Amino acid sequence: MKKIINAIYIISALFTSSAFSGELSYQKFIDAAHQSALSIIIKETEFEAEAQRSNAIQYYYVPKIIINSEKVLSGSKEKELKPNVGVNANIYNSAQKYKISEHDNNLLYLRNAVDIEKRDVTVIMMKNLIGIRLFSKLHSRILELEKAEKLMTEDIKMQNDSGLIGDSILKQSQLLSKKIGNEIENVNQQLDIFETNIKSVTLKPFPVEGVDLPYSLIDKLIYIKLNGWDVGRNLDLIGLKLQAAMLRDNADQQNSLVNVDFVFENKIHNRNSISMKDKYVGLNMSLNLFDLNKISDKKSRIKTYEAARLKIDAKQAELINDINKLNYEYNSSINELKGLTEQMELTKGILNDFDNEYRIGKVSFYEILNTKYDLVNIERKISNVKLKVIDNRLNVMKVLNLSFNI
Repeated sequence: MKKIINAIYIISALFTSSAFSGELSYQKFIDAAHQSALSIIIKETEFEAEAQRSNAIQYYYVPKIIINSEKVLSGSKEKELKPNVGVNANIYNSAQKYKISEHDNNLLYLRNAVDIEKRDVTVIMMKNLIGIRLFSKLHSRILELEKAEKLMTEDIKMQNDSGLIGDSILKQSQLLSKKIGNEIENVNQQLDIFETNIKSVTLKPFPVEGVDLPYSLIDKLIYIKLNGWDVGRNLDLIGLKLQAAMLRDNADQQNSLVNVDFVFENKIHNRNSISMKDKYVGLNMSLNLFDLNKISDKKSRIKTYEAARLKIDAKQAELINDINKLNYEYNSSINELKGLTEQMELTKGILNDFDNEYRIGKVSFYEILNTKYDLVNIERKISNVKLKVIDNRLNVMKVLNLSFNI
């Protein structure tokens, strides 16, 4: 029996040791997730597609050269070649600067969309990696407790068979065994959920060797000091502002006043077996004095722009409300964490007292293991609250667009 209790207290050393050590750092794992996440790849491809249009929009004045020819039959059945060379260039359009601005803002919007996806992937990775870190540590402790419980149950069965103890003690032991088994199953299911969440992003199985995430990072995140509540850097808000800017640029392109094109044509044709050339060089200039359709279209698009501006104001108010709500929830969770930590320390103190009381027969081995189970149960609650706090802090950092490298 003394060997059993000594084994239990040796196990206690694990309660403050790291039970999770992987070969791959969490930073490299997140970087790899950025490379494989389809949501990021899609947004990057959309950005690259728009970037391909840059030269055509920026260098709109570069001439377009067209060469074509026609072969026709004359009345005498002779073939007549009619080549044509044309050059056309848009020299000036009063709406061109708005078209360029719309394209530039669209590039910024698509680049911002990539950053949003990377941010969201980072948050998913960190939340679930931290969950794995916390519950892996909890899992190892429960397994050690299960080993000690099995030793105790075997000893109780032998004593029950010998008639030294009653059936009630055996049933208590079996009840504890069931509770520990259920706890192991619950922790395993939670670990599977964390790994599945990661796999849904990376599209790859979670590394067998694990991912090395320092436990100190968890405490840093829980108690991180976030100074200032400026939501102006929020990526979603920036995206709405860029969308509004594009709508304004698009509205300003409507009902343009002036357009000037350079035109050159060189035609060669045969007439009565004599080669003839017709050349034309000139400027085509149009002045839009009044077009009711374009005027109405511009007014309609300006209204759409004004609606987009209202969405920005609404989003900003929503983000400020989110920050305040997250801050209240954080304070509540920290108080809950403090209370559970106090319970954990009291339970550890009880176990220390049990060490001496067991030796003089004041407490049973079952009471010791049952109290250790209570300790594990408290630590599971602490892990859940820590996850809630970390989710809160990551969401605040997400709203404020703060760096996740802490």
